[in-house]
Amino acid sequence: MPYHLPATADHDAAASVFTRCVDHDGRRQTTEGGHRMQDQTTRGSTSVIDSPVDDATYNVLQALTSKLEAIEAYELYAEQDDEGLFSELLEDERRHAERLLDSLRKRLGSR
Repeated sequence: MPYHLPATADHDAAASVFTRCVDHDGRRQTTEGGHRMQDQTTRGSTSVIDSPVDDATYNVLQALTSKLEAIEAYELYAEQDDEGLFSELLEDERRHAERLLDSLRKRLGSR
């Protein structure tokens, strides 16, 4: 069963912030001071858009996403793991995800 962090109003805000931080190709755009984003294309042209989050908030959001994906994978692996390695790793990932979620809540609450 997939691991889900507790639902809060911040969850919807975090999800909407995430979708606005990624360009149409799913690539991370670079930020300037957390307020403007630039995407350098292969042809050399640059487009600038306003960013709703700074780099640090984006990094926390991305790390949380990675942890949640790892949790989902480790849950599957743990079902076939006789040694308990993936169960142990799963506990660590859950603890890390909770810390990241707390940090994200603080960052979003301070806006």
